[in-house]
Amino acid sequence: MGVVRILAVNLALLAALVLGGDFVLTQVKPLPENPDREFRIQDPVYSHTLKPMYSSDRVQWGNLRFPVRTNSLGFRDATMRVVSKQPQGKRRLVIIGDSFTEGIGLGWDETFVGRFAKAEPQLEVLDAGVLSYAPSVYYRKTAWLLDSGYAFDELLVYIDISDLQDEALAYRERADGTIEYVGYGINYWATVANPTMSDPKWNAPGTASATPAWKSWMKAHFAYSNFAYTMLKAKLHEQETPRKILRSYWTVDPNIPGYGDMGVEGALRKATAYMDRLAALMRARGIALSVGVYPWPDQLDFDTEANRGVTHWKAWCERNACARFIDHTPDFFAFKRAHADWRERLFVRGDVHHTPEGAALMAQRLIAAYGR
Repeated sequence: MGVVRILAVNLALLAALVLGGDFVLTQVKPLPENPDREFRIQDPVYSHTLKPMYSSDRVQWGNLRFPVRTNSLGFRDATMRVVSKQPQGKRRLVIIGDSFTEGIGLGWDETFVGRFAKAEPQLEVLDAGVLSYAPSVYYRKTAWLLDSGYAFDELLVYIDISDLQDEALAYRERADGTIEYVGYGINYWATVANPTMSDPKWNAPGTASATPAWKSWMKAHFAYSNFAYTMLKAKLHEQETPRKILRSYWTVDPNIPGYGDMGVEGALRKATAYMDRLAALMRARGIALSVGVYPWPDQLDFDTEANRGVTHWKAWCERNACARFIDHTPDFFAFKRAHADWRERLFVRGDVHHTPEGAALMAQRLIAAYGR
């Protein structure tokens, strides 16, 4: 028997053993679902939130696996804990925003909110941020928190570049004042050059074609091999983040598509109106209000430090007497000037969210803003 034939037989036997073992293991101990689907839940008042008192070390997001803990309010936290309605001997700061504030893809100690909370033990920091939130949700969730009897001294709102498209397409207010998410068809990676983003690798969740029956069968009977294959394929075909994404490029060109009938200007007016309502609520309750902003890669590539996302919310803060306006944009531009590999170091490859180094850069400015 030739060497090649012997090698082929041995490889075939090895593959049979691996698949056979996978088949048995899949039936005896099925691979658990991604906890991302377990702890993200709907909310009747403000659209969606995180499951309270949840703990997992295996949340999967892209190629990243990270731990998640939530407290009794369904906020990300260092541990599962019950949050008292009244602050217990500390000044209480609530921070709200979207996935950047939630810290998607990062363990709590790596997120900018978690780093800040650790550095400022004189504060009780509550992270109310959740993926895809926008000003209408910031307002409604904050009102819910107060209506539920929870007291706090200051609210810090991190306004994301993508909030405008979410307000234009994803959220609407019901007659009873609650917020409904209707933006399941948003194409998150559409660009100026490709506004429909026909490449299926960049399709929004839920827009891809149905999984073929044979693939579903393989996943159901060989779960561990399928998981390993999926992870390896994702790693080998990892792409760079698209440029001029419609969700972020509005600061450069307000005439881009992707904002429905409102357009960019209408979306900005809607976002501002909800922030106005939030400011009025904070004034009525005697609670300090602060705002934070930060850039996406498109701002670093195609815009300036004084981009419209910064100037608009800075002027808004001046009109509404914000306690603090925290602008992280100069830090990101300074990092870019000092490091040619800024994109890989600050942002997850193939995405716009922060790496641990990007989150650390955010935390530095935040700590300086509240330094003792």
